[in-house]
Amino acid sequence: VPMLHDGSTVLAMLDFDVQWLEGNFGTLRTTVFIQLNTDRERLGRIDTTAVTEEVRRQLDQRLRRHTNRKGQVQVDWYVPRYSTVAKHKDKFERHLVEVVKKSQGHDETVQELCVQMEKEEIRYKEQLERLRGRLAEAETLPMLTAFERQVGDMAAAFWEACQAIKGKLLYLATRAPQELVKANKDFLKICRSAEEQYSQSEVLFYSSEVEEVNSQLEKKAKEREDRTRELEEQLDEKKQEP
Repeated sequence: VPMLHDGSTVLAMLDFDVQWLEGNFGTLRTTVFIQLNTDRERLGRIDTTAVTEEVRRQLDQRLRRHTNRKGQVQVDWYVPRYSTVAKHKDKFERHLVEVVKKSQGHDETVQELCVQMEKEEIRYKEQLERLRGRLAEAETLPMLTAFERQVGDMAAAFWEACQAIKGKLLYLATRAPQELVKANKDFLKICRSAEEQYSQSEVLFYSSEVEEVNSQLEKKAKEREDRTRELEEQLDEKKQEP
């Protein structure tokens, strides 16, 4: 049973005085009938049909104004906003395509540099083989010294070429992907600026897409770095061959 704060039951509060209710309701009923009798003549003079038609006409006009406003809202807000969102989408796709193309170009350059290093190794070995074939001509000490100097020059040239290739590979494994990640961060910074009018949902969507792209860039950077370190470990061995 519901209780009040003093411990008494709520239902006890609903036990109204019957005589009080009858007195007040009787007064209310009398007042209503007096008001109806007083206004009867005025109400009888009102053209109910005409008033109803006027109300119907006003309602129809209001509905038409709301319909026109709905169309105006669509033209003034929805259509321009759709155009803005479409431009944002095109801008993001162009940025994404540019980043992907650059990353693919970096992969191709890494492959070309690895092939170039193999060619440098082959050329170095061929030079050494040709020089080895001429060792029989070295009948004096000065000639042997000259051959030794040529071998040193060849080894130095090979080492310098490999070091230049290694430097380019390290750039493609570190700074190049970092620059692409920075470009993605700059794009998101533009999205969050008020000038571009990106919505919160757009920013969240593009942020998730950029995060996935950055993850792929970091993965590729790790693969390139591992490959570069592997080639770097082989440089000293290649310099001593054959």
